Amino acid sequence: MTDSPPVAMTTETAQVERIFTAPRERVFKAWLDADQVACWYGPQHAEVPRDGIRIESRVGGRWEVTMILPGGRQFVAGYDIEILSEPELLVMRSDPVPEAGIPDGTLVRVEFHELGDRTRVVLSDGPLPPGGSQHAASGYRAALEKLAAHL
Repeated sequence: MTDSPPVAMTTETAQVERIFTAPRERVFKAWLDADQVACWYGPQHAEVPRDGIRIESRVGGRWEVTMILPGGRQFVAGYDIEILSEPELLVMRSDPVPEAGIPDGTLVRVEFHELGDRTRVVLSDGPLPPGGSQHAASGYRAALEKLAAHL
């Protein structure tokens, strides 16, 4: 019998920062107002119909968005709100996505830092499977670009 070394689980975290030319309260609200989320959430090639959004703005509430991807495929991004400190912080636990190597979900942390009449958003999401942070960060950057245009 040979002793094998334990298998190391590699995990990554996606991290994205963006400065918006809008007050912190307005940027924060854009994350919790379903009409606004429909305008900006998701990567460039995804559509987010308003009727596919459910947001319960409270700790223990649900933040759920259905994206329509090219070819008509649907993807539901679902989260439970763990921390809601308006207008500074939103922390959500994602639903597990075992087929993407995320058996327990991830923790998404969105910080809103006031910079006078501008806002710096710092977003992190993890743990993600190896290679997942680049893909997730790319999607978040695209969504935040759409949010900047919306604001």
